[in-house]
Amino acid sequence: MSARTHYETLGVARTAATEEIKKRFRELARRYHPDVASTADAAGRFREINEAYRVLCDPARRALYDAELKLAQSRQRPPGPPRAAQATPPRPGPAASHPQGTRSGPGTKPSPAAVRDGVLDEARACLRRLKLRDAEALCRHAIRTFGRHSAAYEILGDIARARGRADDALAHYSLAIQLDRANRSAQEKFDRLVGQPSGPTLSGRAAAARRAARPAPSSGRTAPSGDRARALGTAVGLAALALLIGRAAWADNPPATGVNVLEWDVLLLASLAAGGLIAGFVLAVNGTLGPLSRELAARPNPRGTPAVSLGLVLLSFSLLCFYAAAALYGGIALARGGASRSVLLALTATVVVVLLFAAASQPSTGFVLLMGGNVAFPGVAAGWRLADALRREGRAAPRGGW
Repeated sequence: MSARTHYETLGVARTAATEEIKKRFRELARRYHPDVASTADAAGRFREINEAYRVLCDPARRALYDAELKLAQSRQRPPGPPRAAQATPPRPGPAASHPQGTRSGPGTKPSPAAVRDGVLDEARACLRRLKLRDAEALCRHAIRTFGRHSAAYEILGDIARARGRADDALAHYSLAIQLDRANRSAQEKFDRLVGQPSGPTLSGRAAAARRAARPAPSSGRTAPSGDRARALGTAVGLAALALLIGRAAWADNPPATGVNVLEWDVLLLASLAAGGLIAGFVLAVNGTLGPLSRELAARPNPRGTPAVSLGLVLLSFSLLCFYAAAALYGGIALARGGASRSVLLALTATVVVVLLFAAASQPSTGFVLLMGGNVAFPGVAAGWRLADALRREGRAAPRGGW
């Protein structure tokens, strides 16, 4: 590693944001570009500036570079006072705390394993800050550069779980267990998702297949009857939804006369809520929506402070403005680096219900389009919750839901 760091080359702090680095690069590029500068070292200086910019603006390369800097600095620290060494003389025998091939003296390049661990530590830090894209990029970079590693796949599993992708999380945890059978942390996370103890023998999509193929508490002849019950419930629900929409179309007076839903026709409000409930129930009972307690649960807060349930936040916002709640979830999904398919389907189902009732509620179409989601989305959530209760088949509801 050269005497001048990339941060020193650009003249920025190590905590500088990407925008600050870009701004500084533009300033230096204008000053040292070979076509502008007349000094003899302009070309070499410009190459250094360009290389520093390319490394520091790439999250994965910057994390790797930072890890190398930290390790190099730790190797160059002066030894402690001699009296400390005399007080605790070294014991004879192999140094267990410094595995062969990883010890480096002052000024030597850090070992690949040490650099990999530094990158994964940075990925964990990004995960704690909910920077899921950066965390995933760092893990992928570590795997490409240093090969497959159990800790990297465990972090990828944590990222998938934070995004609401349970099957992907299971696949990553399973691979982490295979790569390191002593990884109890990954084993415990895998078992919590599957719901039962399991061995470290599954790989890839086999984990998801194992989870999907788990026998239900009551097997045998009950499965066909359960399918028939779901089909019957779906048919009855869709028929009831059609009747509710028809009732809105047959209304004599305008059912909605303004943006204040409290002044709307009571039957329209009840129909919107019931229509949302039917839509949420039908989607969830047929397995289109994942468990609500998993999709909208409160995420563990790394600082130990109480976490707020995402479902509670969305429901509260939707009572004021459904579209604001949808936009809020879009922002949360963007920050996390991924959205839950089930939540997106629930929001889409709400929009479909509102569109159907708006088309049938003329001349109140505009008001229903604007404010109908405030009533329909809580109904969708209630139907989703009801279907979950039936799918659990008598088991207690998890505490991490609403």
